[in-house]
Amino acid sequence: MAQLVRPMNQEVTGQFCDYCNSQDPRKAHPVTNAIDGSERWWQSPPLSSGTRYNQVNVTLDLGQLFHVAYVLIKFANSPRPDLWVLERSVDFGSTYSPWQYFAHSKADCWQQFGRAANTAITRDDDVLCTTDYSRVVPLENGEVVVSLINGRPGARNFTFSNTLREFTQATNIRLRFLRTNTLLGHLISKAQRDPTVTRRYYYSIKDISVGGRCACNGHADVCSADNPEKVFRCECRHHTCGETCDRCCPGHHQRRWQLATWGHSHECEACNCHGHAADCFYDPDVERQQASLDIRGVYAGGGVCINCQHNTAGINCEQCAKGYFRPHGVPVEAPHGCIPCSCSPEHADGCEPGSGRCACRPNFHGDHCEECAPGYHNFPLCSRIPVFPVSAPSPEDPGAGDIKGCDCDFEGVLPEICDAHGRCLCRPGVEGPRCAACRQGFYSFPICQACQCSALGSYPTPCSPATGQCECRPGIAGRRCDRCLSGAPDFPHCSVWRSPSAGGCPWVPLAQGRCLISTECRCHVAGTVSGIGECGQRDGDCHCKPHVGGDSCDTCDDGYFALEKGSYFGCQGCRCDVGGAVTPMCSGPAGVCVCREHVVGKACQRPEDNHYFADLHHTKYELEDGTTPSGRDLRFGFDPLEFPGFSWRGYAQMTPLQHQICIIPIEEFSTEYLKPQVRCIASYGPLANQRATCLSVSPETPPAALILDAPPGGPPPLPPQDPSPSTDVVTGITMEAPQSQVTLRGRVPRPGRYVIVIHFYQPAHPAFPVEVSVDGGRRWPGVFRASFCPHVLGCQDQAITGDQAEFTVWEPEVAVTVKVPEGKSLVLVRVCVPSSISA
Repeated sequence: MAQLVRPMNQEVTGQFCDYCNSQDPRKAHPVTNAIDGSERWWQSPPLSSGTRYNQVNVTLDLGQLFHVAYVLIKFANSPRPDLWVLERSVDFGSTYSPWQYFAHSKADCWQQFGRAANTAITRDDDVLCTTDYSRVVPLENGEVVVSLINGRPGARNFTFSNTLREFTQATNIRLRFLRTNTLLGHLISKAQRDPTVTRRYYYSIKDISVGGRCACNGHADVCSADNPEKVFRCECRHHTCGETCDRCCPGHHQRRWQLATWGHSHECEACNCHGHAADCFYDPDVERQQASLDIRGVYAGGGVCINCQHNTAGINCEQCAKGYFRPHGVPVEAPHGCIPCSCSPEHADGCEPGSGRCACRPNFHGDHCEECAPGYHNFPLCSRIPVFPVSAPSPEDPGAGDIKGCDCDFEGVLPEICDAHGRCLCRPGVEGPRCAACRQGFYSFPICQACQCSALGSYPTPCSPATGQCECRPGIAGRRCDRCLSGAPDFPHCSVWRSPSAGGCPWVPLAQGRCLISTECRCHVAGTVSGIGECGQRDGDCHCKPHVGGDSCDTCDDGYFALEKGSYFGCQGCRCDVGGAVTPMCSGPAGVCVCREHVVGKACQRPEDNHYFADLHHTKYELEDGTTPSGRDLRFGFDPLEFPGFSWRGYAQMTPLQHQICIIPIEEFSTEYLKPQVRCIASYGPLANQRATCLSVSPETPPAALILDAPPGGPPPLPPQDPSPSTDVVTGITMEAPQSQVTLRGRVPRPGRYVIVIHFYQPAHPAFPVEVSVDGGRRWPGVFRASFCPHVLGCQDQAITGDQAEFTVWEPEVAVTVKVPEGKSLVLVRVCVPSSISA
């Protein structure tokens, strides 16, 4: 037998397999390799070490809150994952929510995540499921690019979309890998027993790049890490403070803090404390009552000063504190303007502003309250003179002789004090010969309030006459015996919630020395997180999976179905077809949808027998001389069996590759809709006007659209220097102060969802936001971007409301109001209101 021997001086070249070793830097692949910027990579344990390594998490701790714009992941010597989720956390890793799902097939999107695959973005917080990045090729160096802003309705006006700003916030990013991508070699029966197959299945990442910016709420242009902690902090402006400029600085709370938006800084305003306080807080009730004076001397805002100094008080420290007054002629800003009142606090409640005259209590009189008021006697007590019957002498009668006074406690008697026989007249709730004690069932002399003992939690005995404390039953606490000693919520039963697996007694009242009765959790295991079925010890609330409701987590939320124990993501979303179903809601455990007429199927996705869904693919046109929108020759057929009797060369076919055909006379040619401008274009034939060098490019109007033309107002814009004879100049109404707002009214064909397209001309300013209000049975606030537009045909832009591009019109009558900001101007040409379907 021949023996092959490798020469000692010959090196092995090509691929070489080895074992990972975390102790050897040359063979270690820690997760830090994924973010160090080198060609080294992180590698997970292979599936030969256990199928549990199919589920691996990679978490990035950003250290603080950021707005993330994109995430770029470069994989190393393994394919991209087959099934995984990109997640984010805004509470430093306590909870995570999905950003985007990744699956190998459309079926995986439905079954694993309850999402339709590769759908269009319609809202700023849409969470998509894509199949674009889960192919097995490339086997190495694959990339995944996730853009979190581009393509969303609020991308052009990021500061105006609260939803998009919240959707892009993150303190932590987690890559939750659920299934590796393989060549399916493990499905061969022999290979299932061969670890050399599964040891090639693992995850590996070469680089993770995250792009974003500091979350400064629009109040900072720069954030830097020039501090010992090396934390990025916003360099706040507009008198805002905090790491993210999320609050007003001390002393600047006259207005409510607001997010700065494009064109509106919402600067925090200083409170007007007249120099007597350094801090304040905002109170919306004060602003609503217009009780706070701002620094301009106008009652606007809700600033309330805190810790007024110099013996001052009031919302703006404009008053003197109790016991002080400000003399006439002393300005409110004077640091020593409030001086003490020369009044005894026992006889007066402060003094009058300006004059300092003492404000005597009802039983005192005089400039300094130095004598009893009429009807009172015995200074300094000044008690009320009792009223005697006509036959009885009065103490002030000189001929009354030696008369005894009433021996009563003045705090417990009525104003009459006593009767003609000297018996004290007690107030309600007071008793005793001198009216010096509370009656049984009352407490706190001389107020003597009624005991408020709970009949369910106390014994039928009177409360303490001093404190009002009731005598509670076992396991009951509180002055009124109205709550459980253990903190349980089910008063008066006062059971104690605890986990069934946690032995012992969690709460032992010292007075009884025994365990209170616990109530077992009644959580539906299939609907609770992790299938444990535990509930909160205090309130008994079950921890439901996503889209699961009910007190016991036993029902799906509206619009969801299929509550299964094996589903970690809770109930699945109803899969009702938008066009075939009456509503997006389904019913029953199988998720059956309510179909339209002649539409059948569980999801209402197929037509009834002897019916079909009509679309452009059922139509053929004799337009063989037309072009595609890009100007290329179109594809056409010439089969007489498919299109009998066609003329000339053939017929055009509508296919997924050729879904639009253009055949427009050259004199009516137009190319742009949203951003028209004068430009020269190539022609495919002779021009109607041989002297013209450019064609007029006018905006297209969608079919069945409501056109609200603005009445002419102001001079029209000047035409270009070398226009073609057919060039039109836009005319409309010039909007600038004092005429900065206009309302156009019209009638739409039917209620529904519409988009608002504004046609305008704006040659004077850089881009600025313009407010739009749409009233069609309900008022919708919106905004559009008036960009710099010196073009003679004007420009068009679409109005956005919140994070949506569509406005719901409930009534045929619709009114559109356009308001230009102060200091800006534009020419409003018209407002186009096409249906969102036709648009």
